[in-house]
Amino acid sequence: MEKRIKIKYDEDFEIVDFGSQDVIFDNMYGFYDGIVNLSDLEDYSFETDELRKNIMDFIKDENKIYPDKTYANILCSIINKDEIIENTSGHEIGKIMIFDVESDGLFGEGFAVSAIILNIGVGDSCKIVDCLNVKCSIQIKDDWVRENVLPHLDYMETVYTVKEVRDRFYDFYKKYIYDLKHIYSDCNFPVETNFVSAMVMDNLQERQTEMPYPLEDICTRKNRDINRKQHYIQKNAQYIVMDVATRMPQQHNPLWDCICSAYFLLNKK
Repeated sequence: MEKRIKIKYDEDFEIVDFGSQDVIFDNMYGFYDGIVNLSDLEDYSFETDELRKNIMDFIKDENKIYPDKTYANILCSIINKDEIIENTSGHEIGKIMIFDVESDGLFGEGFAVSAIILNIGVGDSCKIVDCLNVKCSIQIKDDWVRENVLPHLDYMETVYTVKEVRDRFYDFYKKYIYDLKHIYSDCNFPVETNFVSAMVMDNLQERQTEMPYPLEDICTRKNRDINRKQHYIQKNAQYIVMDVATRMPQQHNPLWDCICSAYFLLNKK
């Protein structure tokens, strides 16, 4: 499926805003609404050569942070733009990782994983600096998963096997292993813990000493009944109404679960 983005520009053909293709811009002079692949932009008919250059430079600039421009990257970039995730929890400056896994039932095999790397800066600043969003297609046995999870897994990168999903997560984790202050998941037993155990057993000799450790849990007895999605919506309604198609969290979508858990963790008030 093609990934699309809408880019707003002014009368001088300078980029002034961007969002999903469904967003409605106010006081709009003009906009580009199309796919984000640079190779396809070469053949796109722009109003002027200057506009073509500005839009291509804009997407290239975004790619400096997110080399593979995907739905996940666009979503994280949009959230960063408004600094929806801030650090008001007292977490120290540095990088943290939050990941979420979808599995075939609570004790079934993990077939989809998302992860975000957040950089906590001075003051309340917090940016998503990298993300992973990958799944594979397997025969799902669990009825609840078929009805409540599978419909929300569009726009995820697809690989062929569950081992490839685990390998992609391991490679992503290894990029940041020595920089991470914390590694979190939300209610991590049994789904995330089983996924990490399987990942280690894929190559025990290499991975047994490099597993995500300590794996911290956002969930506690006191907060386990708080719906992360609803909490996020209540606190960020002013941003969500600007672009509902992009910014409305999807329950049981692992990327959105990561984002909502991150907000819950860092914006405790």
